[in-house]
Amino acid sequence: MNFIDQFVSNSDVLFVGEFIKNENNTNLLKFKWNIDSTTKKNKSGRVYFFIEVDSENKKDILKIGKSSDKNGLAGTIGFYVNTLSGTPSITRYSVHNLIYRKLQENKKVLVYCKFSNSIKTKIKGIFEEHESEIPLDMTYVEELCLTEYHKNYLRFPEWNFQESNTQIPFDLLESYSMFIENKKNKKNK
Repeated sequence: MNFIDQFVSNSDVLFVGEFIKNENNTNLLKFKWNIDSTTKKNKSGRVYFFIEVDSENKKDILKIGKSSDKNGLAGTIGFYVNTLSGTPSITRYSVHNLIYRKLQENKKVLVYCKFSNSIKTKIKGIFEEHESEIPLDMTYVEELCLTEYHKNYLRFPEWNFQESNTQIPFDLLESYSMFIENKKNKKNK
């Protein structure tokens, strides 16, 4: 069993769903959920994995990311699905478009997730101490996952641009500039 098949069969990894094309909207993507609404709203810290699956069922991890979005996994995925409705960063804009390109090539982009449990602890505010559940900072877990991936493939996932010290494709840099300019022009009208 290869590294990715071993990973997705791991009992602490959850298949969340997959991106699908959304041809009739501002955004190019929709998301087909494979989990219930309670899990979607789980506020625990999480590391997520975008996995490409081609027609021969070959898999590759395209992106490893982390999130502790207060709206849970629905918020995390929402950032990628609803990208073009707002004013996204260049990375979010690029990943949104790269996912769409994979779908245009008749490939699937699946999402898997690893949650961390929150830690129950006492926190002192200005005057009082309160017992709270705090999500773990997932930075360390994300770094471990990236390191293991790199150890197995001698590279970082294709869409982890910062870690791999690679440039976002030039055509996306150009289209992002035009996208932002159009947003500004619409706002000023």
